[in-house]
Amino acid sequence: MIVAAFIAIGAIFLGAVVVFFLVGLALLVWLVFSVRLWWMRRQMQGRGARVRTRTERERGDIVEVEYRVVEERAADSYPRDDEK
Repeated sequence: MIVAAFIAIGAIFLGAVVVFFLVGLALLVWLVFSVRLWWMRRQMQGRGARVRTRTERERGDIVEVEYRVVEERAADSYPRDDEK
């Protein structure tokens, strides 16, 4: 009877240690993920990553050109990868 009580108490303590270990590991993963997300957001703000407005595109960032078709081919005249 005493041996069973020691085994039960040992199992409870071992279970508590495993639970604390898993909670600590989850907190560590959460902390690393949070820091990584913060760092990525910081880097994106530093680069000025944002949606460009219509007036910014019309300032001359986009170059319009004229071209002339030298030779026109049908769409299926290109060799396929399996035919080479």
